[in-house]
Amino acid sequence: MMPDPSRILNEDFNRSVDSGFVDVTVTTRLPAAAVATPSRLSPNERVKSVINILREGRMSILDFILRILDPSQPDFVYNRDWIYNSSKGEKQNSGDGQHVSGKLEQMFDHIFADSRGRARMLKWFRPHAVAYISSTVSNEMDAVKEALRGTLDSA
Repeated sequence: MMPDPSRILNEDFNRSVDSGFVDVTVTTRLPAAAVATPSRLSPNERVKSVINILREGRMSILDFILRILDPSQPDFVYNRDWIYNSSKGEKQNSGDGQHVSGKLEQMFDHIFADSRGRARMLKWFRPHAVAYISSTVSNEMDAVKEALRGTLDSA
């Protein structure tokens, strides 16, 4: 027997039908404010709804993010571009000489503000920082040697 279409609309409207993880005919009720449109939910209610979708799909938040960030996943190029490219507002504000912190940088700031996140970031970052600094110093030394060689040759 097919459920009544009005019941489907009134049931957990904020879940994503496109996710493939959700049965929109479930019987749990959302608050009246959530039934009208998902955009009327508070940001926290939207986040909770997304977390519920992930949970029902048996996917963690990190698995979700990792799938999007995985360069071998061509389906998510558009999403990666939005993560890595500066927003229009960031580009406009960066022209005034002040440091502009985009959402990606804000995420790093939040992770770094938590002592647990900071410890893990520093542990992960150390070998990358050492390699980056070593490469930078080596390149600068090569440039200095080249400049000195030119100076010594002309003397």
